[in-house]
Amino acid sequence: MPGGRGNRVPQGLGDIERFLDGGHWDPDVFLAYFFASKKGILRGCTNFAVLPDATKDSHTVVGRNYDWAYSDLAYWEARVVSVEGLLPFVSYTHHWIGHPDCLNAAGMFVAISSLPRGEAVDPGVQWNLLVGAIASSCTSAAEAVDLLTGGSHQRSITYLIADRVSACAVEATSRGTVVRDP
Repeated sequence: MPGGRGNRVPQGLGDIERFLDGGHWDPDVFLAYFFASKKGILRGCTNFAVLPDATKDSHTVVGRNYDWAYSDLAYWEARVVSVEGLLPFVSYTHHWIGHPDCLNAAGMFVAISSLPRGEAVDPGVQWNLLVGAIASSCTSAAEAVDLLTGGSHQRSITYLIADRVSACAVEATSRGTVVRDP
């Protein structure tokens, strides 16, 4: 591969090689994440948000697919959560505690996607607690971003945050957060 990266990407994938070189991506990370050839089975999700200026009816539209292990089917359920003094929300989960995605009464949506695992460098809060905190307390994407960027994270996760008029992705790792606007 050009640039001294070694010959790690399978032959015949020239577009992928150009993508890796152009983006200065590590081929080992690419192979582990996209082909799961070195780190086991990849599990994650794809989320999207379309803002009002790009929709026919001027509403924010959100969606997601859920790529996860079939062995967790026994734990999948929809939930309605209503706690006195907090915003009520609906969620979908596969987890014994917490919510991978939620929509609250204020119209705030949050969903997660797994990032490649990294070692935690400091203690941090786990995603399943943060999503619930966003759903039960945030009325805007800006509030959710403040919550996510205000502390340490235990696991590498991307949070899709969308409200009625704005959206962003917050990439959180134990080393910090990056906010990606549309």
